Amino acid sequence: MKRTIIFLSVFVIFAFVLNAQPRLTIVGGDTVNWGKVRLDQSPVKKKLILYNSGDKKLIFKRVMPSCGCTTAPIDKDTLNPGDSATIDITFHLPNFAGMARKAIQIKTNDPLSKSRLVYLFADVVFPLKFFPSQTFFFQGLLAHDTMTSKVVITNTTDQDIVVKQVKISPSFCTTNLKNDMVIPANGDITVSVFANPPTIGMIKGVLVFKTTHPDVVRVKIPIIMNIVGEKPEPPQRPKY
Repeated sequence: MKRTIIFLSVFVIFAFVLNAQPRLTIVGGDTVNWGKVRLDQSPVKKKLILYNSGDKKLIFKRVMPSCGCTTAPIDKDTLNPGDSATIDITFHLPNFAGMARKAIQIKTNDPLSKSRLVYLFADVVFPLKFFPSQTFFFQGLLAHDTMTSKVVITNTTDQDIVVKQVKISPSFCTTNLKNDMVIPANGDITVSVFANPPTIGMIKGVLVFKTTHPDVVRVKIPIIMNIVGEKPEPPQRPKY
C-alpha cells in the first residue's frame, strides 16, 4: 500500500513538473494556405497568432523564413503563460503559375517543440502558361553560329491577349515575337529566340514584354546560353 502511495506521489510530482513548462501553440495550426491567388495580388499577407499555453515563460529564439521572398517579423520576444504574440507574414508570389511553397522556422525554449515549421502555400493563377518551361535554353551552341530555342505560350483565358513593348537582350539575340501580336483566347503561339553569339562562355539574357491583360502586367522569360566552342571555318579550296 505504501509503495502504491509513493508511486502515485512520484507520478503526480513528475506530471506537475512536466506540465510546468512553456508550450508553443499556433492558433489555426502549422499551415497557412491562401488558396488560388492572382499574381497581381502579390504580396499576400497573414497574421499568425502564437500562444503560450504552458506554465513558464516562452522565449522565441528565432523566427526565420526559408527565403528572402517571405518576411515574418514577430511583435514579442517572450510570452508569459497565457500571453500571445503575432507574426505578420508577407509572402511575395513567384512569377509563374502553380503551387508556391515556403516555410517559416520558429525556435523556442519549449522542450517538446524546440523547432516548429509553419508551411505557406499559394496556388498562383497566371493567365499565361509556358511549355516546356519559362526559359529559353541553348545547349552546345557555337560562337558565330545560329541556334533557335522555342517556348509555347498558352492563353488560358477567354479573351485575346495582345503583346506590347517587346524587348530582348543581349543584342545578338532576336525573336519572332512582335508588338501587337495576339495570343488568342484559349489558344497559343510559339515564340522563337535566335542567338548568334560572338564569344565562348555562359551568357544570360532575357525576353521581356507587356500585355493588355490586367493580370499580366509584365512577362520575363530568361535566356540561358552555354557557348561551348567556335564555329569551324569552311575548308579553303586550293588555288591553282
